[in-house]
Amino acid sequence: MKATKFFTASALAFMLAGPAAAQIAIRAHDVDGDGMLTGAEFRDLFDADGIVSLAAYDTDGDGQLSEAEFDAAFADANVHWGTLGYGSTTYTDWDLNSDGLVAQDEYTQGFLVIYDRDGSGSIEGAELEQMEADFAADGIFAG
Repeated sequence: MKATKFFTASALAFMLAGPAAAQIAIRAHDVDGDGMLTGAEFRDLFDADGIVSLAAYDTDGDGQLSEAEFDAAFADANVHWGTLGYGSTTYTDWDLNSDGLVAQDEYTQGFLVIYDRDGSGSIEGAELEQMEADFAADGIFAG
């Protein structure tokens, strides 16, 4: 009985920590502490060690996303972004050089276009809060 209570309490604590953990992880990339993610700070979220690395969706391991990989990874996210009024994005929106593959820089740029609602080139305020919600343990990108 004690073990069950411990595991239940531990699971509850972990679940409650999810959104806070995402907030800490995302805000940890705000290296200069100005409350926004710009340039390298934003790119670091999506690199190999980032919160949502391209490798997580690159099922064939070629370092790029094919259209099938993109569709499998982002179909639910596109619906979610549409309900937020962000509009829907297509594979061709992310494949900036039209070579039929989404490379790392295109992948990062795709997320910037989605979350940078005011077009400022940085993620701040409500944009940052939405990213934190989407990347939280119970968010659209929860595994």
